[in-house]
Amino acid sequence: MKIQLAQLSEGKHSLDFKWDSKEIGLKEPFQNEVDVHIALEKFEYKAVLKIEASNVAMFCCDRCLKEFSKKIEIVFSLIINNGEGDSYRDFEMNEIVISHWSQAVDISKDLCEYFELAIPQKILCDDDCAGLCYSCGKNLNELPGFKCDCENNQIDPRWNELKKISGN
Repeated sequence: MKIQLAQLSEGKHSLDFKWDSKEIGLKEPFQNEVDVHIALEKFEYKAVLKIEASNVAMFCCDRCLKEFSKKIEIVFSLIINNGEGDSYRDFEMNEIVISHWSQAVDISKDLCEYFELAIPQKILCDDDCAGLCYSCGKNLNELPGFKCDCENNQIDPRWNELKKISGN
């Protein structure tokens, strides 16, 4: 996904794009089109980009194993400086230095990295997901009161000593 800065006049610009997730390098769980909105302000030797993007990803819940889709949204900024010499990136400052405005700036890698970082560590279909019954494996979310009626109510014998302490 390249942005042609040379074609833009100085001042504020608003750019909207839709790209196929595979075209910019996104892999599973991301799919479909990526919606990208860029608020760009170009100065004589600098451009500031505020990038907002969203995509739908398919996940499997960590508690109940149900497949579900979730919209992932990212927001980040980039500073592009028109410098001399070789082009380079300063990842700590979110800065890209290019040698001439005639060059296009490719933000595909940045989009992919921010989408990957936006994936939650604990993936849940719902914050209140009850998970699976530890005995029979039924999805507790689909049962009334989130309680299983399975016959296997045996307590693991390793917990018997704690049961003696509590007196239950």
